[in-house]
Amino acid sequence: MKLSRILALILALGMLFSLACLSACDSGSTTGAPANSEDNNTPGTNGENPGATDSNTDTTGTTPDDYVPYAGGDVWIKFFKAGRAGAILVRTENTTVLINTGDEEDEETRNGEAQPNGMADDAEKILEYLEEKSITKIDYLIVTEFNKNYIGGVPTLLNYVTVEHVIEPAYTRPVKDTYQRYQGALNAKNLTPQKISSQTSLDIDGALLRFYPTNKSTSSSLLDEFNSLVISLESNDFSALFTSDIFGARTTEVIKDLAGRTFDILQVPHHGEYNDTVGALIEATAPSYAVIFTSTSNPADTRVTKLLSDKNITTYLSKEGSVEVKYKDGELSVKQ
Repeated sequence: MKLSRILALILALGMLFSLACLSACDSGSTTGAPANSEDNNTPGTNGENPGATDSNTDTTGTTPDDYVPYAGGDVWIKFFKAGRAGAILVRTENTTVLINTGDEEDEETRNGEAQPNGMADDAEKILEYLEEKSITKIDYLIVTEFNKNYIGGVPTLLNYVTVEHVIEPAYTRPVKDTYQRYQGALNAKNLTPQKISSQTSLDIDGALLRFYPTNKSTSSSLLDEFNSLVISLESNDFSALFTSDIFGARTTEVIKDLAGRTFDILQVPHHGEYNDTVGALIEATAPSYAVIFTSTSNPADTRVTKLLSDKNITTYLSKEGSVEVKYKDGELSVKQ
């Protein structure tokens, strides 16, 4: 080969090498940048991302072998006595999370019975407990659906306690009085709800909240039970599942999303009403304890309580009092 051709080949190879280096350097400049950092689906207020992880990760169809328990700390849970309404307080070392707020008025008041201490709605029971525990701020208020049994207490609650962030499902609710009052209360406090439209998670002092919203298979319905936001909580070897009012096809969807995961605590959905899918949910989640939001006038279906009893699952009915769960130093205790 002539010397001129050899020199030309060397020069060409040098130029290609320089271009490759430049491309690598340019792509490397974005290493470590957060994916979807401006995605408003991540829990927080006004697009903020306080402590969230796995934003927009769709884990539908993952196998149990893919699941790794989340290393966390101590957790306290209180299921309030709220009749067929629902309210759950979750506390970690430095964070307070309230899942739903109960109704505008409690079950006994609706049935024309006298209510002790003159309490007018479930929010007042929550406020009394917060005062007892010297809790002055709720870091995350999570609404799982827009039924009055879950959002009715929001206006009262916001009048007396600071709420930092609001999280809600991303479906459209037909306008009703309770929903309008809920929206008005948020607007009065300049709170913009964060809408959850795909699976995501939120770290709270080492414990992890996972959010399971509905997907396209059921979201065409305007019924709350087909759009309920399901939430799991995990810390080390402890886990709980809060199922709100899921029903029928939505329950089947959640079972698929959970992909074989089991839980220590199961909040039985839809106030213990029986349907063809509730047995499958109990079988799939295999809880040691179950909690059902019920009232004297609206008890849990005996077919559901029998399903739980046959599997030796310790079951608590909220009509009999609040249920308190404590996971501390690796030890779990449940009492009513």
